[in-house]
Order: sequence, then C-alpha cells, then structure tokens
Amino acid sequence: MGSVVDAAGLDASEIAERVKPFEQGGIVAFSEGRIAPTARLAQLLDLPYYSVQDISAITNKDLRRERLRDRGVESGRFREMARVAHVGDALDRVGLPAIIKPTTGAASRHTLPVTTESQCAAAVAAILADEPASSPSVPATVIVEDLFVGRPVGAPWGDHLAVDRLAAGDDVRPSASPASLRWHSPTVRAAGTGSHPP
Repeated sequence: MGSVVDAAGLDASEIAERVKPFEQGGIVAFSEGRIAPTARLAQLLDLPYYSVQDISAITNKDLRRERLRDRGVESGRFREMARVAHVGDALDRVGLPAIIKPTTGAASRHTLPVTTESQCAAAVAAILADEPASSPSVPATVIVEDLFVGRPVGAPWGDHLAVDRLAAGDDVRPSASPASLRWHSPTVRAAGTGSHPP
C-alpha cells in the first residue's frame, strides 16, 4: 500500500506540495466529478493527464461531440438545449427515438430514452428543474441525441458493445470489452463502461 495524504480543505497547489516528496509516476481520477481538479493537480506535478484546456470538452457532452466531429469522428446527431420550448427543433434535427441527458453529468444520471415528443418535453423539463446551473450566467442544459436501436436478440443480451481505451500520447490500448447485456430502462447507457441489467 502507498502513503496517504489528507487533502481535506486543501487547494491544488497545497496538495501538490504535500505529494511531491512521494515521487509519483502517474495520476488518475476515479470519478467524472474529479477530472477537472485532477487535471489541475497533474499540471502542477508535471504528470501526464488531460490538459486543463481540454477539460470542458471532456466533461461537456455537446463540446465533446463537436470536437470529435471537427476531427472527422462520426458521433451521430445531437442538439443541446436550455428550454423545453426547443424540444420540437431538437427532434427535427435528431429524430426519434432519442436519448435525453444533462449536457454535463456522470453515472447516467437523468439519462432517459424517449420515443415521442411529449416524453421528450417531460424529460427535458424534469432534468432542467433538477440540474443545477454551473453559474448564474450559464444555465443548465440538456443534450438530445440519437438512440441507436440494434437488432432484436434473445434476453439477456443487447445488440451493442462498448470498448474503453487507455491512451498516453499515441499509445492507445483497449482496457475492457464489457458484456453486451440488454439496457434496462429508464437508465440507459448510450456510451460508457457497461449496461444496467434488470
């Protein structure tokens, strides 16, 4: 086991000063909510990690898809919105069925499949009412994206696969190929490390 540094109440520079003597070789965040503070700490410790400048595109689903699209990676149709009144326009662009989720968030919180415009409007209203705004000038937003429906297969399997990758520079390696268990509504993982079986 390694050493433990109590970081409670410390800012990134104070944490960096406390861990520097341990000659760390790497850094990892185990929660999406810790990605940004971990990037700041990695920068201070001169460790390989996401750059602080890339964090918004990593944690914001709309910016992430735009960046992927700009680099030639197909990501499906999507639309960000901040008001229920924009549901019709979003569905005109994305179509049905669709997936509704907060633009920023983790662990599939508020991720819902919808098959009708009224379901979509209700889901968007519920998410916007429950998700905190990142600041008074930046309201909470929702992303609507394609729901990819595979071919029917026997239970408990689903026609989809997710593969996680670890990357350091040009070295990219698959880390997991989760079993393709059928998604369990209302929680659906449109991407990620696995499914929620019944």
